[in-house]
Amino acid sequence: MSGRLADFIARPGSGIIALVGAGGKTSLAYALARELISAGEFVAFTKTTNVTANTFRQDAHLIVEPDAERMRSELRRVRQSEHRLVGLATGYIRADLLQGLSPRDVTGVVNDGAVNRVIVEADGARRRRIKAPSEREPNLPDDTGALVAVVSADAIGRPLNEETAHRSKLVSEIAGLAMGATIGPTHVARLLTSAAGGLKCRPAGARFVCALTWLKDENRPAAFEAMRLVQATGVADAGLLLTQGPDGYLCVEDGWTVEPDRARA
Repeated sequence: MSGRLADFIARPGSGIIALVGAGGKTSLAYALARELISAGEFVAFTKTTNVTANTFRQDAHLIVEPDAERMRSELRRVRQSEHRLVGLATGYIRADLLQGLSPRDVTGVVNDGAVNRVIVEADGARRRRIKAPSEREPNLPDDTGALVAVVSADAIGRPLNEETAHRSKLVSEIAGLAMGATIGPTHVARLLTSAAGGLKCRPAGARFVCALTWLKDENRPAAFEAMRLVQATGVADAGLLLTQGPDGYLCVEDGWTVEPDRARA
């Protein structure tokens, strides 16, 4: 089943879409934002962690404001302009690093009606292909409507080490894989669907989506097997296999979703 990213992720009630994991969160965030904007939405992107300045796209209107009320006021002003994508931060730590929003402030932006949707990265990955959350992660807003757990398909077939994985020892514990051993579809599926992995801190009622990014010829069969195993657990509401489209954006190669009458409240 192919389709738009938004068809799998951005269901009614998902004003806050949180991305966790590693291996393509930011690329997925902007691909999703583009679809939502094309449908007429006003979209904000932020993190509940620190944000490197180059994470914000040049075509995004950046608002850096420590006061929550002034930020929401500025969002309402920008919404009347031609800008459809905004980046949000509360201040500069240094010239190339900004502080993202607190989960409470993310919720406030949506509840205020200043934007249609906030896409938020709720953990860090240090540009690795796969990761496990620390005891302090993820940093999710309580009102998150959709939680998307991400792993790069390029992690499959690689050895489990710090070059491939962020917090590799935690990945080892959750996935049941020895350090240095080869990451396989079973290990990816375990990590994505574990209460200590992709499901960690899932807010009540949040739609849970598992995504494997950067499908290529060499990893495609293993990625499809990993997503089959995810689906078999019954814990996810949707699964996505994503590849790079001709325009450079991530797009849906295949996916599945739980029918409405089977979806969990």
